[in-house]
Amino acid sequence: MTNRITRNLFSPIPSKGDLRNQLEKLHGEMSEKEKAVEHHYNILLSESNQKLQSQELVIKQLTDNVNQKELLLQKLDGTVKEKDAELQELLNKYKNLLRANEELELKNEGLVKEKCAAQSQQSIIKIVRELEENKEAEYEKLIVALRKEQNIYSTLVKTFKESDSPRPKTPDKQNCLRIRQL
Repeated sequence: MTNRITRNLFSPIPSKGDLRNQLEKLHGEMSEKEKAVEHHYNILLSESNQKLQSQELVIKQLTDNVNQKELLLQKLDGTVKEKDAELQELLNKYKNLLRANEELELKNEGLVKEKCAAQSQQSIIKIVRELEENKEAEYEKLIVALRKEQNIYSTLVKTFKESDSPRPKTPDKQNCLRIRQL
């Protein structure tokens, strides 16, 4: 650079044509540099647009994915709510079954107590019948025994009456034998 400056200081003053040529040359160089910058700018702009489009595409895909996942979440939320409702319904049925089971157990206990009471009552009735049968049998035995005693007594009375009368004693022996047989 210092060379240029020193050359410019010591070089002869260029003419108008040289200056014009230099100016045109510089103008041409500037135009080329502008075109190169513009071309480079267009390349960068194109690359930037491509990146932007690529990013927009990625953003669109991500947005679509998010939307799909939101729909899926809504469906899952609906399914979860349905399952919660089903579970609640099943829990209610289970509670009702437990209550019904408890009621049945209480009824069963009552029926068992009634059955035991009925069996006890039947046992008592059976015992009473047996006692009545035994009582009747004993009563019949007593009646038979009383009839025998009555026959004996009648025979004795008859024998006494006959003994007071002047009859032969042989029949008395027959009466005594009859009494003994009884």
